[in-house]
Amino acid sequence: MNYENLDKFGQILITQVRDVVIDRFVQKFAGGYKDQESQINAVVYQSLDENTQKFVSKIVKEVIDSTLHELLFMVEQNEEIEVVVKNGGEVTNIKENIDGLCGELYTEDGWIEKYSKHDPSRKIVL
Repeated sequence: MNYENLDKFGQILITQVRDVVIDRFVQKFAGGYKDQESQINAVVYQSLDENTQKFVSKIVKEVIDSTLHELLFMVEQNEEIEVVVKNGGEVTNIKENIDGLCGELYTEDGWIEKYSKHDPSRKIVL
């Protein structure tokens, strides 16, 4: 197993999926989208007290992190699915020789800690 390629996959997953989705919610809650539904959501969110806003933000991150967890678990459990990372001339199947692919998200040196610009949902204290 080439752990450099596994980490490359994790970096892409976190920066191009997790962070992008969280950024969209932040922008939506701030009123950054002009469609009617987004504007209503922003008004409702902004009317909440600070603790409730933190709670909503924590739940959003938990849902995103749980979705990534389940996606990785599904990839790991299904023999019909292979995910490969190409780095130069080397190709690595991220499922090879790893037990608990979804666990790569959460550890102290896991992908969320290493690559995300947003706090892990598990570390948010209300």
